[in-house]
Parts: sequence; structure tokens; C-alpha cells
Amino acid sequence: TDTISPSGGETSSSGNVITDDDDYGGVVDHDPHGGDLRVTGVNGAPLGTVGPDVGAVVDGLYGTLTIYENGTYEYVLNTSDPDVLSLGSDGTLEEDFEYTIANELGLEASANLTIVIVGWTPTPTQWDNSRSCSRTGTCPRSTSFWIPGSWTCSASTSPASR
Repeated sequence: TDTISPSGGETSSSGNVITDDDDYGGVVDHDPHGGDLRVTGVNGAPLGTVGPDVGAVVDGLYGTLTIYENGTYEYVLNTSDPDVLSLGSDGTLEEDFEYTIANELGLEASANLTIVIVGWTPTPTQWDNSRSCSRTGTCPRSTSFWIPGSWTCSASTSPASR
């Protein structure tokens, strides 16, 4: 299981499905005969035989997973997804990817990589809505009544500086 927290600025997560500790007491995948393991498929589709440097790209519900034969992966969250945007600060979303690993003899086992997206509230762009006037007094547009006279008012339309 891997967790992404967009409120902490995270929009991706990476790891290794073979060598990383799992959630069951720190166990890593291994071949009992001492051989090498490799990822051979994800979500029921073969990974391919193009080599360890070319990963399989899988579109998920809330982002994209790239997984390689050596077990390394990267998940990139789609921060424009409506479900992600409407998640709220207390919600979570989960996405599962089933992968298959095999040893050198071709014996296979399957497991799931679960990505958990924890709640967040997108930060809106803050705009500088200040007004300036060329006559002493309050700018007429910032009050609930009209002040007679000749006024020249301008408003900023750029994002506020932080």
C-alpha cells in the first residue's frame, strides 16, 4: 500500500513491488530457491519482453501507473480528476493494480499494489482585488452607496503575491 497526500504537495508516489516492505510484518518478495524475481504482468496484461528499462503504463481511475520488470513503479495522480478534486479533507480514494511476479523457472504469484489518496482541499488562486482611487475618500465601488463626484477607479486583475 502506498499513500499520496495532495495537501502535502504530493502528486506522485514511487517504490518497488518486489523489494519494498509490505504491510504484513516487513516481508519482501523473494524466491525460496534464491533466484531473481521479475514483474511479468499488470491488471491481467503481460508486461512484455522489451526489457527492464521500458515500463508498462496503466491508466487507473485517479492517475497513471508505470511499472517496470524489476519491480520499480511510479504512480502519478491526476489532480484534475473530478473525484480527486471533490475528495474533501476527510475523504480517501483507493486504487488497486494487480501485478504478477515470476521467478526464473516461470513460477508465478500475484499481489496487489494499492494506492491510497488521502483527503485534501485544493487551494484556490487568491486574487488581488484591491482598488485605487484618484480622489480623497473611499472608492465608490467599495461602499454600499454612491458618493457623488468624479472618480477614476482601477482594479487589479492579477494573482496576489505571496
